[in-house]
Amino acid sequence: MIPCRWPLWRLLARVYAALLLALLLARRTPLSSVSPLALGTDFLPFAYLPLPVALGVARCQRSRWLRRMLVGLAGAFVALYGRRLLRSRPASRPPGTITVITANVLRGARNAAQVAALVLRERPDCFALQELDARTCQRLIAMLASEYPYHVTGPHPGYRGLGWWSRYPLRKVVLVCNDEQEPLALAAEMRGPLGPLHLVTAHPTVPLLGPWEAGVRLYDGQIRDCEVERILRGIEALPAPLILAGDFNLTEQSAAYGRLTSLLDDAFATAGRGFGHTFPVFVRIRRQRRPWPVPLVRLDYIFHTRDLEAVSAAVLPSVGSDHYPVGATLRPRPGSVANGVSSGRRATTNSRGLSAANGLKS
Repeated sequence: MIPCRWPLWRLLARVYAALLLALLLARRTPLSSVSPLALGTDFLPFAYLPLPVALGVARCQRSRWLRRMLVGLAGAFVALYGRRLLRSRPASRPPGTITVITANVLRGARNAAQVAALVLRERPDCFALQELDARTCQRLIAMLASEYPYHVTGPHPGYRGLGWWSRYPLRKVVLVCNDEQEPLALAAEMRGPLGPLHLVTAHPTVPLLGPWEAGVRLYDGQIRDCEVERILRGIEALPAPLILAGDFNLTEQSAAYGRLTSLLDDAFATAGRGFGHTFPVFVRIRRQRRPWPVPLVRLDYIFHTRDLEAVSAAVLPSVGSDHYPVGATLRPRPGSVANGVSSGRRATTNSRGLSAANGLKS
């Protein structure tokens, strides 16, 4: 008997198809926050790797229904990622835009020089940092004083430190905290080429993982999801245009991501190329850092209100952290309030909150 016609191969192909379908159905539902399926949904792109083998088995087995099911699952992959994988990058930065970078700098990494080098090379209009400790904060203030003289920072001895740097005047607007009064999000207002622009950087907590932390569920993102909701409530009254950037410790398969994108657009999903994975850069084995060849998940995002649109977005080179930074170039959407501000026209509706600016209820 030809090996691909063995009953075991048929069984494995059917089980694989059923599991892949379950992952797709669990995507952005409560199961993607609290269940063993959540681990699979977070790594959904990699779940497609056995698909060519399963299609070969289905063809060899002459199983029409299995082949049709697998072709349908392949179609779902194309619908989710096809445009992103084929998208070309713009040759240059167009005029009338603003560039933003976000980076988790890894608490205690002592990588201020690497962060500064990236910023000076990419030359964004503003950038956000997470896991910002006092030492890194003070060094960056000194190193970037001439190019980025404006900053609003909240360094923290743990992993809750946040900060914004800008070429243009900044003022602190609001600090969103959890029940322990630890920072979740830091909001500032920048007065730059687009007029008043609200900048928010956020860093929700990591989900509970494994049987020791999450029990039989193996994955529990409820605390993270509650923090995302608190962040959104804390900034919902801020006028548009608004940018929300940071390390959110969630993937685009999660229900929390669906909640965020019900109110905001994801710059990389709109204008980036590839999967956009940002974590991990390295792993720790026996207390030693070992480079990881391929980042596995996308945790770092630049969201924005819908009066802005993304022109380009990209994952940037490492700065010595366990996350890759992300950059995006945005511009006012034609006919939007933000476009009126940048053109010097009065924005009569710019006082609307986040939900109203996007035409949605929170």
